[in-house]
Amino acid sequence: MERETKMTARGIRGVVHGKTIVLEQDLGLPDGQEVKVEVRTARTDTPDAILALAAQVFDGLSEAEIVEIEGVHFRRREFFGTRER
Repeated sequence: MERETKMTARGIRGVVHGKTIVLEQDLGLPDGQEVKVEVRTARTDTPDAILALAAQVFDGLSEAEIVEIEGVHFRRREFFGTRER
């Protein structure tokens, strides 16, 4: 007969690094404690997440590359004109 185990559940955030998940805080469990892991990805469509992503758009680009990209944007706007809704 298989042993029945009682499990308690709680949510905690972490970050995946390869096959390792680094948790935001200590779980307070002893080393070797068996756990069951249910993974849910964090939402990335929240306003804060979208703003953080937008803030990274030009990361790693030179000033010349940024100017070139902005130029494409402005030329495209002139080509399509203004949109009326």
